[in-house]
Amino acid sequence: MKRKLSLPPRVRTILRRMIIAGLVFKVSLGIVWAAGHALLPDTEHNCLQYQKHELPPGASTAVVMKSNRTMCYFVQGKLRFHAPVSYGPGVGPKRVQGDKRTPEGHYLLAPPRRSQNFGTFMSLSYPGKDDIAFAKSIDQKPGGSVGVHGPRSWYTWVGSLQSLWNHSQGCIVLSRKCYEAFAAMVPNAVHIVIHPLEFTPGQ
Repeated sequence: MKRKLSLPPRVRTILRRMIIAGLVFKVSLGIVWAAGHALLPDTEHNCLQYQKHELPPGASTAVVMKSNRTMCYFVQGKLRFHAPVSYGPGVGPKRVQGDKRTPEGHYLLAPPRRSQNFGTFMSLSYPGKDDIAFAKSIDQKPGGSVGVHGPRSWYTWVGSLQSLWNHSQGCIVLSRKCYEAFAAMVPNAVHIVIHPLEFTPGQ
C-alpha cells in the first residue's frame, strides 16, 4: 500500500496561511482595481460637452483638457476618439527645459514615428516662437521632445489607470490600447489644442 504523504503540522499551518494571504491579496487587488476604474473620467461626456460649447462647426482637431484628464479627437466636427490621459506633474504651461510641465495652447501634432522608449511617438510642435522667446527672455532653454505616447513597457498592464497620476516629463500619455487606436487615426499632422487646469467647456 502507498503511504499517504503527511506534512508536519508547522508546514501545514504555513501553507494555510499562504493560501489565505493569497486569497486576501487577490480580493484586495480586485477592490483597488474596481475603485480605480470608478475614478476614471467620463471622457465621452467631456468631449461631447466640448463639442457643444467650444468646437467650431466642422473642425478637425485633437483636444486635451487638463482639468478632466480627457483627450478628444474630432474629424470634420464629429467625435472620433476619446480617452483618459495623464501629463506632466508641473502646474501651468511648459516654460523651460526640465520643468515637467505639459505645454498649453495651439500646436501641431505629428504622425507617429519610431521611438526606442515607447515603440512610437507623436511629436508636438513645441517649442513655438512664443515659447522660444519667453525662455530666451529669462536666459533659459525652452526644452523639447514633447508629444503624445503610450506607457513604458513595465506599467502597460495598468491600462487607463495610468491616467490617475501625472508621471511624465511633460508629455501626454495614453494607455497602450488607446494610444495605438489614436495613432492609427493620424497619418498626417493634425492641429491640437491643450487647455489649462482652470478650463471648463462652456465657461
